[in-house]
Amino acid sequence: MQPYRLFIQPERNLVFRLRKLVQAKLYIVH
Repeated sequence: MQPYRLFIQPERNLVFRLRKLVQAKLYIVH
């Protein structure tokens, strides 16, 4: 269970950063 959580943590961080980037792009477009 521990390695699985360690693996999923960066994945979630990446998704969060990607979403933030998309929001920034939308803000720039508008």
